[in-house]
Amino acid sequence: MHISTSGTNVNPKEIGQFFTPSFVANFMVSLSSKDSTAEVLEPCFGAGVFINSLQLAGYTNIHGYEIDSSYSNHINNGDFHFESFVSAEIDLSFDLIIGNPPYVRWKNLNKVLKEELQDNPLWNKYLNSLSDYLNIFILRSVELLADRGELIFITPEFWMNTQHSMGTREFLLQNGYFEKIIHLNESNIFDGVTSSFIIFKFIKGNASNREPIQISKVGMAKRHSRKTLQKIFSENSFEINFEVPQFSRVESWSLIDAETGEALSRWEEAAKKSDPNLNFLDNDMYLTLGDVAEIANGMVSGLDSAFKIPPEVELTDIEESLTLDVVKGSDMSQFSYSRITKYIFAEDKFETWEQFHADCPNFANLLTPYLPKLEKRYSYGRDLKPWQWAFLRSYNRLSRDMDKIFIPCKERISSKNYIRFSIVPGNIFPTQDVTAIMIRPEIKESIYYLAAILNSKNVFEWVRHKGTVKGNVAEFSKRPLAAIPIKLINWNDKFEVAAHDELSRQAQEMIGSPSNSVRMEMEAIIESLI
Repeated sequence: MHISTSGTNVNPKEIGQFFTPSFVANFMVSLSSKDSTAEVLEPCFGAGVFINSLQLAGYTNIHGYEIDSSYSNHINNGDFHFESFVSAEIDLSFDLIIGNPPYVRWKNLNKVLKEELQDNPLWNKYLNSLSDYLNIFILRSVELLADRGELIFITPEFWMNTQHSMGTREFLLQNGYFEKIIHLNESNIFDGVTSSFIIFKFIKGNASNREPIQISKVGMAKRHSRKTLQKIFSENSFEINFEVPQFSRVESWSLIDAETGEALSRWEEAAKKSDPNLNFLDNDMYLTLGDVAEIANGMVSGLDSAFKIPPEVELTDIEESLTLDVVKGSDMSQFSYSRITKYIFAEDKFETWEQFHADCPNFANLLTPYLPKLEKRYSYGRDLKPWQWAFLRSYNRLSRDMDKIFIPCKERISSKNYIRFSIVPGNIFPTQDVTAIMIRPEIKESIYYLAAILNSKNVFEWVRHKGTVKGNVAEFSKRPLAAIPIKLINWNDKFEVAAHDELSRQAQEMIGSPSNSVRMEMEAIIESLI
């Protein structure tokens, strides 16, 4: 299958086209141990940045593929093909494959490229329609490497820990090992792209008894400019350097130093030591938040701006009875929240707009400017009336009269060392930007104890290094939250019972009067439970 496109007709974002600065390409070429006679491939050469770097380094046997034929005038004097690398017929094997593979989500991928993947054996065996396009470039490149061949790519970090890239990790484990990984954090490498990037060097061959992976990192506190990065690359002066063992499992791959790894292991071990009378406790596995709590995604209005009730609007008695109290992610802090927002919540109370307008005139006035947008909402298969929410999700569970813990669905953690788990009363609801946590009936621990644990530095560090984090943004939907290790109390141990009661008291104190000294006392008590 010969597939190519013209750059004049294709949105670059549909084919994952982001060009690499020359200083990054030069640095990546310098990582290779192959001599100038090596057979080299650039599978997506674009304007030829890597080709130029390879030629400057003295390589002569350079091959390349590029799907965007509009760049044909940029490249000459070599074996270069303007067709899709993914389905190209390639008979050679390569000593070095290097480049910046395209990265684009399936839903944004060019239609022609989607069709190309439908019959691709590597894609069908290891990946799926929720996998990013960059995965197929990794798989095909490894397939084409000669024994002891090197793959050097710059990519976003997310494929190392997302579920939908598990097949890629499996394929890499089957075919070789890593020599070096450089973590660039959210450095300003590509225009208009905010993501956490890595440069990795992978060797095809037997991984047994191989040396540990060399890890280098830039600082995590801020986005480095290109000028700062250029200095770091030219001087090879990365701020953090350590080793990790070769990866051995297809689950999430974390770049954690030994000291941090030991601390996380201690926390996981502590989560195994709980009340022995719990009938779901497996001594070989640590307890998680999914074991001890129900986790529910927030409800979807489909257009929040239409359903929010401004505080200055005076409501009738009927309207007042048809409201919902909501806490938004932006109004949350550790243990507490700053504001409640009222939402329209009329649902099945009315059959017609005329009836709704007559009984709820203020609601009707609020919704009227939004009617065209309300009609275009995604309806989740329902015949929605303007005043109805698009998807109530777990409304019945969320309606139970019990305190809950709310957490924003996404939380940036690059510039702070905490996550905002907030305690809220039972009559408050989350929308789609918030996830709710409700303790299971069989769990004796208080909601305040659980909030103390979730707001601790141990949980923060576990999430930061082992949670679902993309570009320094931690994700807190049901699955990532359910995986967090939780230390429950051994109720036969008087010391642990006393610790539970004190942490519960201090968490309640933090709701009304946040205090750094109380926070430090809580951390000390939690450490004593490990």
